[in-house]
Amino acid sequence: MIAIFARNLARPARLVAMQGLVALIILALCRAAARSERLRSSQRRRVFQQVLAFLAHWYPHLFFLFCFEEMGRLVHLVDPSWQDAKLIAFDHWLTGVHPSLWLEQFATPVRNDFFQFTYITYFIYLPIVGGVLYYRREWKAYWATMTYSAAGYVIGYCVAMLFPIESPWFSMAGMWHSDLAGGPFTATINFIEHFGRVRGAAFPSQHVAGPWLRFGARGGTSAGLFWTLLPLALCMCVSTVGGGITM
Repeated sequence: MIAIFARNLARPARLVAMQGLVALIILALCRAAARSERLRSSQRRRVFQQVLAFLAHWYPHLFFLFCFEEMGRLVHLVDPSWQDAKLIAFDHWLTGVHPSLWLEQFATPVRNDFFQFTYITYFIYLPIVGGVLYYRREWKAYWATMTYSAAGYVIGYCVAMLFPIESPWFSMAGMWHSDLAGGPFTATINFIEHFGRVRGAAFPSQHVAGPWLRFGARGGTSAGLFWTLLPLALCMCVSTVGGGITM
């Protein structure tokens, strides 16, 4: 896609070089880990092998963050305009209101902070589910979780490049009746939104897709974990609309 639409990018060669470098690092890491498993070695070398194996299993976490940051540069790869107005019009046609604005009437500092907490829990689903599977050495389920996640991100980011959405945080700025008031979790989200946000890639919401991809890959083999995380995932879905932030 970069090769086809390179004219829409400021530095396409730099992007390709960076992505190529990351791919080479991943391939080298996985190859080194695979080779080390077949070698007999001393105690010191076995520790090094364990570190390689750990990195080979857990690099996807950092890689997914890298891909999200890249979307800030690739969101207008195909379409140079924002398409938020179309989704806003669809929401109003479907519900008769602007959902994010309508939900403001139910906002309280305590309720806001709870939903912002559930919004932040997005970052724990993959470490928790992956960590449980890694600890149990359920490798098939572990890599299924990583593969589901990777496939979900690929599909979501391709849609984001074809249909760029910057999110209500930007497209509906000035329409809110008041700032979102709350406690420490609300302050954390506000800080991230002001200083660390990637503009674009807000539709489809990878924030919402994330936990459901983990659950889908996990199947029904860990019912306790599923039922523990499910309420948080449902509340997080509400928070992406009620908070007006949608990532």
